[in-house]
Amino acid sequence: MNIVTMEDINYLAQQSSGRINMILSGMTALMNDTDNKVTTMESQGWFQRMVKTVTGKNKFTLAEIRQNHDKLNAYMSEAIAELYNRNCIDHEIMLSLGTQLNELYADHLQLKQMLGAFVRKLNEKIDSVDSFHMLTREIDQGVYSVYSPLVAICKVISQFDKRILEDNRKLDILKRSLILQNIINNEEILLTDYLMSIVDVPIDEMGQIYMELGTIRGNFMSNLILGMVEKYHFLPDMARKMKNKKSLIEEIISEEKLDDSIALSISEIYDDFVNSKIDVKNGLIPIAEVQIDSKLEEAEKLYFDCILDEAFELFKTLAEKGNARAMYFMGEYYVQPYGHVARDIEEGKKWRQRGHELGDTLSSINVAYSLPKDSQERNEIFNKMLEPTLRLAESGDIFAQNELADLYISGYGTTQNTEEGLKWLRKSAEAGFWRSIDKLGDAYYNGTLVEQDYTQAMEYYEKGVQIGYARSELNLAYCYYYGKGTDEDNSRALELFKKAYDHGSGEAASMVGFMYYKGYGVSADNEQEFIWMKRSAESGYALGQSNLANCYASGRGTAQDHTLAKQWYIKAAKGGNDYAATEVGKMEMDNNNYAEAVKWYRKAAENGYADAQNRLGVRYTNGQGVEKDDYEAFRWYVKAAEQGHMKAQGNVGYCYHSGDGVSADDDKAKEWLRKSAEQGNDDAINWLSKWYGEGSGSASSSSTSSSSGTITKSTLESIKTSCEVFVMMHDESKYDVSYKLKQTLNIEHCDEIYLAHDDTLFKSGKNGFAITSDGIYCREMMSSYTNHVSFYELNNASNIYWRDSNVYADGNVLAYYTGSNSDKDDLVSIFEKIKMFVRIDLF
Repeated sequence: MNIVTMEDINYLAQQSSGRINMILSGMTALMNDTDNKVTTMESQGWFQRMVKTVTGKNKFTLAEIRQNHDKLNAYMSEAIAELYNRNCIDHEIMLSLGTQLNELYADHLQLKQMLGAFVRKLNEKIDSVDSFHMLTREIDQGVYSVYSPLVAICKVISQFDKRILEDNRKLDILKRSLILQNIINNEEILLTDYLMSIVDVPIDEMGQIYMELGTIRGNFMSNLILGMVEKYHFLPDMARKMKNKKSLIEEIISEEKLDDSIALSISEIYDDFVNSKIDVKNGLIPIAEVQIDSKLEEAEKLYFDCILDEAFELFKTLAEKGNARAMYFMGEYYVQPYGHVARDIEEGKKWRQRGHELGDTLSSINVAYSLPKDSQERNEIFNKMLEPTLRLAESGDIFAQNELADLYISGYGTTQNTEEGLKWLRKSAEAGFWRSIDKLGDAYYNGTLVEQDYTQAMEYYEKGVQIGYARSELNLAYCYYYGKGTDEDNSRALELFKKAYDHGSGEAASMVGFMYYKGYGVSADNEQEFIWMKRSAESGYALGQSNLANCYASGRGTAQDHTLAKQWYIKAAKGGNDYAATEVGKMEMDNNNYAEAVKWYRKAAENGYADAQNRLGVRYTNGQGVEKDDYEAFRWYVKAAEQGHMKAQGNVGYCYHSGDGVSADDDKAKEWLRKSAEQGNDDAINWLSKWYGEGSGSASSSSTSSSSGTITKSTLESIKTSCEVFVMMHDESKYDVSYKLKQTLNIEHCDEIYLAHDDTLFKSGKNGFAITSDGIYCREMMSSYTNHVSFYELNNASNIYWRDSNVYADGNVLAYYTGSNSDKDDLVSIFEKIKMFVRIDLF
């Protein structure tokens, strides 16, 4: 029990059987219609106890009841289940209770989660009931003849099990028995007299009737009687004794705008009730569907226990049968991915969309994530889904708690609230959900949501490792690989990478391959490199596929095979690897398939990959695979050049010199050619010398070239030393280059990286900056381009300053940094110092 207290359960269990029936009938009515039934139930002792337990208050408002709606439902669900476990539920209301709960189970997602296990247990018992012979015997023995006809038929039909309702012969036999006992006849009686017979029913008898008629609400006579019961039997004892029964009946008749002379036969009422029960039975969830939810519970338990491959098979079966909740998990498997499921973003999106269309809250949230950030639909989904996600989280859904944490941390659908997000993330982690545990490890590792603490990060990763979560194993391996929170230990890292691969991580297999390639923690071995890259590739990891293609292309660790290399480059490209797409384009060029080459270059170019952009520009210049178009060529050269691509910068300079695709402009030509020359582009150096008389006409192997001199090795050493001092004077963890940042900034080619900062939450490398031996590289938030500022350009800057999250040299962005203003001041100082070193050198 999570909400209802033992004291409250003992109070309920000590009530008489009739009182318990009344309490249960009130609870089911309230769960069906909270807003309209609160006033009816608020005077009941059980209701007041419940509200005090849930809210901690003796007095409450309707707004507070609505605010605690899900907690109240959880309380009632737990109470009903515990009374059943204690054998406190009268067999006379068992069938009616089952019908009510099955309707609630079908109509309310949150109640489905709360009631699931209990409803299945109750259904098993109900399914075994065969009350026909006992009921016939009781009617024949006059058990029901002591009641008024209306009360008698209510009690009788409450014992109709599914076998009776599905068998017209049995229904006929029971009706004949009731006729023989003169309970059913065709004599017409005033409606007011029927209602008076209901008012006269004692409290201990009324629970059974109220519960039964609640199963066929919507039936006119049933609704009339339910209204009468609510206005009389749910009153406090003293108020009920003082109530004028006749006046109450007149009030009911008047409210319904009925004629007080209306007369009905009990036979008509009985037939109407029975037909309504049959309609309700036909509309209930079949037991087979309840069993589907039993399978969902089993799948979620396997998932929670990190037995991911077994869970996937169950989720897949359930999703294919239309279970929306299972569709959320299918999306998670394909997008994250989990277990040994190969990553397939489109397949994951498809399942999430289907779950969203069927009304699954968590699927809807993840559909929103895939929509453009500024789209109205995205914002509308987040705004709409926050409240139901919160309700799921409050009901104990650990997967919803994990999703809710992300909403608060990111400020989606609500005001950003890191503290609230961390609260829900910790709640999910404390319950044992491995993904939340790993996220907390990331938070401590990156120091974005909490104070950075590598030791604490490792503790969380260790917890994930104990559960068997591949991502935690991978992250702990990186801690040992980079020496974060522990001594650098490649042997231990390699061991953990291999363990993560065993649990389905393709990234881990790629890292094992890389370590064999480099000889880290193991003897260098190209054959082992190939084996592990192949494992990574076959898991669906795009970078692993690209690395495997490299092995085939170069014949490293395997026989050279350009056909297989191309096949794996294509797979990697389809998985989003732009380097691989560019390699496919190069292979098509080698085969003179220019149009096909353009297709692959364009794929990577449109994703912002600089090398592909430059190569696409060359195709437009030469008219290969496309119509010759100097303007389009220039457009692509500029995109690549702005990211610091050496050859593209030279091509932009060439276009400005020759007027190809743009108006000729020697100043701009020299500007771009100098940028390219500083990176060692011999063509740019020669063009500067030939056209503008600058430089020596060849690249220097011992220094960085510029248009008016060279930056010597000693100057680069001074820049390096200054950067090292800067890091020592600040939080070193903030200035540690990640491999993902290297990829984003396209700085793998740089001889040295002196200072770098990844400004993303989870070190995804999507924005940040780096000071390198080849100049300064920066990627701003939401930008798809890398800005490059050479040391020569920095030297020529008249003003270095910061504004918002950017540090500028005149109009050029040097750094993107969302930290403190004092840190930004210090960054301005380091750039000014570098400028001074360069100026002295060039002077």
